[in-house]
Amino acid sequence: PTSTPNTENSGIKPTSTPNTENSGIKPTSTPNTENSGIKPTSTPAPVSVPDIPVLTTPSPVSVQDTSINNTITNPDGSVTTIVTEISGGKVKEANAAVSKTTDSGNKITLSKDEAEQIIKASGTTDVKITITAKDKAGKEQYKVSVYTKDLAAGNKLYIYELNTKTGEYTMINSKIYTMGNTGNIQISMKDNKTYELVSGKESQKINKKIYNSITVKKSKVNVKKGKKIQFTLSSKLNKANIKKITYYSSKKKVASVSSKGKITAKKKGNVTVKAKVVLKNGMYKTISMKVKVK
Repeated sequence: PTSTPNTENSGIKPTSTPNTENSGIKPTSTPNTENSGIKPTSTPAPVSVPDIPVLTTPSPVSVQDTSINNTITNPDGSVTTIVTEISGGKVKEANAAVSKTTDSGNKITLSKDEAEQIIKASGTTDVKITITAKDKAGKEQYKVSVYTKDLAAGNKLYIYELNTKTGEYTMINSKIYTMGNTGNIQISMKDNKTYELVSGKESQKINKKIYNSITVKKSKVNVKKGKKIQFTLSSKLNKANIKKITYYSSKKKVASVSSKGKITAKKKGNVTVKAKVVLKNGMYKTISMKVKVK
């Protein structure tokens, strides 16, 4: 049988692993980059992105309130001063003041040309024109106001006395001022007061307020036989609006009433006393008071 060769005494040495420790051959090792001048590749730093400004809606430009004064010369030689109030860039209010000399009948005239000139100078079609009427000596006779928007042809205007302190209107008469095609308006007043010409719509509001104020102070009263009492209207009614009052008694034998509203109790019983109140513009209302005579 075949046997494993004996190499121990045959002069043949077995192959051994080479000894590199003293052979001058150094084993391959991982390169040392720390001092070699070669820097290892690193993760790049993030790129800095500049901030993008946020767009905002610009604030609205503030428009200050202001007044504009203007002076114009009218076709008849009179001078008009106009004050226009501006708010938020728009015309809020416009007022025009003019002095005019009255004629022999205490009359003044506002022409269409004057009104149009005032409208143009003020920048709005709604201007309150206040006319001061003076005599030839320069003495003030009265004042009257009117709005340019009411001066259109065909419009009907009504005149009232105006209390400038309270804003209360008082009836003057039943006259209607109708605007003609010429656009001119003539006014003549006797008393040195302040008046205003208003439109039909505004007149209805004023009239309704005055009409509703016509009431009796007491709707029921008791009175002894032989005594006298007064039929009294409510204090809410401005007596200056009244043209005429007529009184009536339903039973004159029980109580009579004079033309001044004085009631005289004659005998026991019940009676109704009425008052027909006629206003200066022709409107009227009948109110009553029940009287019991004891």
